[in-house]
Amino acid sequence: MKRDPDELKFGPAARIGLVLAAIVYLISIAATQCTSDGKLAPGDVIVIRVAHWQLEAGAREGWEKVFRAFEEEQLRRHGRRVEIRQVAIPEQGYTQWQMTQFVSGDPVEISKTRNLSNDMMDRYFLPLGEHLGSPNPFNADTPLADIPWRDTFIDGMLGSYNADYGDYYTVPTSINTLRLYGNLDLIEAATGKRRMPETHAEWIFVNQALLDYGRAQQKTIIPVVSQFTPQLLSATYFSFTNGALAEKNRYLDPGIEIADLNSALASGELDPEKMLAFGKVLDAFKPFVGNGFDTMSRDMASYLFSAGMAGFKPSGAWDAESILSTSPFEVGIGRLPQIGSGEPLSEFSTGPFSETGSPSGGGFGVTRRSSHHDISLELLQFMTAWKWNQLAMFTARWLPVVRHADYPAEMEELRPVIEGYPQPTFPLLKLWGGADPAGIASLQALTRILKGVTNSSEELPRALREVRPLLGADLIESRNQLHRTRLRNEERRIRRMLESGAEKSRDDSRAEILADLAEVELLKRKLRIDENIAATEAGNPEALEEYHAR
Repeated sequence: MKRDPDELKFGPAARIGLVLAAIVYLISIAATQCTSDGKLAPGDVIVIRVAHWQLEAGAREGWEKVFRAFEEEQLRRHGRRVEIRQVAIPEQGYTQWQMTQFVSGDPVEISKTRNLSNDMMDRYFLPLGEHLGSPNPFNADTPLADIPWRDTFIDGMLGSYNADYGDYYTVPTSINTLRLYGNLDLIEAATGKRRMPETHAEWIFVNQALLDYGRAQQKTIIPVVSQFTPQLLSATYFSFTNGALAEKNRYLDPGIEIADLNSALASGELDPEKMLAFGKVLDAFKPFVGNGFDTMSRDMASYLFSAGMAGFKPSGAWDAESILSTSPFEVGIGRLPQIGSGEPLSEFSTGPFSETGSPSGGGFGVTRRSSHHDISLELLQFMTAWKWNQLAMFTARWLPVVRHADYPAEMEELRPVIEGYPQPTFPLLKLWGGADPAGIASLQALTRILKGVTNSSEELPRALREVRPLLGADLIESRNQLHRTRLRNEERRIRRMLESGAEKSRDDSRAEILADLAEVELLKRKLRIDENIAATEAGNPEALEEYHAR
């Protein structure tokens, strides 16, 4: 039979994709319409649905305790019956499910956000900024009573701010820190000592002892396993050797901008040898990461560690419960060992870096098109109250986002460290990699060093030359786009105010409008500065003079 050339053709892969999409859609319907036992809620019960993808051990159990307490609190305070339903969607399908919610007309009341742009946040979630300046009512009689809700979070909600729209659309519920998990039984067998290494030199010693022990016992022992080995080692030890870089950032954020870094290098203020000292750590770790480390998955790293075939596993605090519950041996927990006094590279070290800037996560927001916004807002406050946030997080063995948390003894090692420099980022080498050309190139460079293909003194300068043009243009354009968006939003708002007859007749409103116009001019000026920097990166000396003049 002759086919129409315009007829759609669906191969096996396309058919599988359609089936998976249908499954996710059916899950979304079932999850949002039914209770956990499959019964529809009675009409006199107000149902609030909370969606997330956290299927880790303890996560749902922790929130379940909090939600039951909130139901009791609603009945006591307001005399209303409220039922909170968790909607747990597998992480792989969560983004697609989330989008079906937004366009369905009946989204869940509270949703954990994932892979959403600032524009989408503003379109689908309620702004929360007006509520953050008042105390959280559920913090009464706690160390956080009578202070603004915003200030009860350990990061002051810096990680939740939407710069494009000047507001907050989610509240965080947890924070993330990086820790080193160790097999104490294996460490003791190899070294005779049952403790975690505290310095970089000690860690190197233990790793070598683990290799020697494995050879003597004719066993496969990999000292260090992780799905992020190059990135974790590079990011951590770059921070240990370059913490002071954060002070050079003209935007007062942790890290350093590409233009400031280039300026410091050109002026001689920043020693390139110091900046690249972290590469020597990678050179030292070549024997300890095992073959295939660059393709290792999270599941494989977890298996090797729990099976007793690895000495250490660097991972986030969020992995603590999973690691502890699946390991048939005593697990030690500590920070990635810092560079000790008198050790190699100590002349480059600025000491430990602070974890107060560690990213807060677990952001939940109230969807715009859902019902019962007042109850949903109260639930967000309850979830982030001093008492209840700790209950949920410690049940999951995660880190609470509230200040002055009372850590149980078994979780003390996971507590964020507040002393030290802010943790800097390294813009010339995107240490966490990425799908963009600069991220891919940087990760390949780090991997080549750990594989022993080359060493850091050769590889890093070459990588810098290759990555800097790509990354410099990327950062400048990203910042310019941010300012263009802000500028458009400000101009729209001012235009609406000027078109309002009521606003024109008020002197105080006119003063506010003029102040806003001045802010727009500042944004325009900032945009020109970054464009000049971009031109400077391309080798335009006239732009450099204009930049300094401004």
